[in-house]
Amino acid sequence: MRAQRAALSDNEVQSASYMITETLCRLPALQRASAIALYVAAFNEVDCAALAQRLEARGKQVYAPILRKNDLVFAPAGSARIFNKNRYGIPEPAHRQSELRTPQQLDIIVTPLVAFDRRCNRIGMGGGYYDRTLAFKKHRRNWRRPLAVGVAYSFQRVGAIQANTWDIPLDVVITEKESYGSY
Repeated sequence: MRAQRAALSDNEVQSASYMITETLCRLPALQRASAIALYVAAFNEVDCAALAQRLEARGKQVYAPILRKNDLVFAPAGSARIFNKNRYGIPEPAHRQSELRTPQQLDIIVTPLVAFDRRCNRIGMGGGYYDRTLAFKKHRRNWRRPLAVGVAYSFQRVGAIQANTWDIPLDVVITEKESYGSY
């Protein structure tokens, strides 16, 4: 999957990203949300930059993940922010400690992925950061905040993923062709 994603042209990435952005912007949950976390695309992942601009123009608070030792917190990621690369070379917004938000303080968290199945199980890059960050959702069956939304290319869907006990399924996965899950 990583090799197939890496082989995508800039036009293919932008076209799929545009279609995914359009679908996301129509989600009632996104329209109601005020605090939304988006990742900064790397390695030919679906690009969330246009989505970030549209959300910011609508007065939404946009956040991006910050790596801590074993999980993620989220910092404001508006267009005026300076970004610095973390230990994996992924841009993170410069921030003050007082600006950081926990996942429970967000309405939606958009995540990248390497592969997914129809049940919204996800394979990430292997670090487990999103699983550890969203682990609290396993114990909160009735409270859906934040909505965990994966974005991917349609070719990243696989037949079935054997989830481990620590894996946290997404609520929704959106591709340029179809949506999976419930929102």
